Amino acid sequence: MVAELARYAQKWADKLQRRRCDLQHRPRAGADAQRYGENLFGASGQAATAEQVVAAWVAEVAGYDAKTGRCRGMCGHYTQVMWRDSQRVGCGVATCGDAEVWVCNYDPPGNFLGQKPY
Repeated sequence: MVAELARYAQKWADKLQRRRCDLQHRPRAGADAQRYGENLFGASGQAATAEQVVAAWVAEVAGYDAKTGRCRGMCGHYTQVMWRDSQRVGCGVATCGDAEVWVCNYDPPGNFLGQKPY
């Protein structure tokens, strides 16, 4: 299943590459409809490592209020990484010149409004 998620993520990363690495989530409907949770990351100038990508998402904890379960600023990447029910992750990466786009998909998906990640 992880290999399937990685292929799914890579397919979207490749599509974003054809769109000049414009960071756009999969649409909610249509042929490319989102079936899993999804985090995107963009980098330019120097290639990022998987550890750096995940660290950037986890750093969003600074904007998460654990008491209320709400974000102050951006924290949706963090909550998806930490989502209690997500058990599998697969990632893909594509380059556009000196820029990269990372796509990671989570199964089962998380980030449901009104629910806390853990």
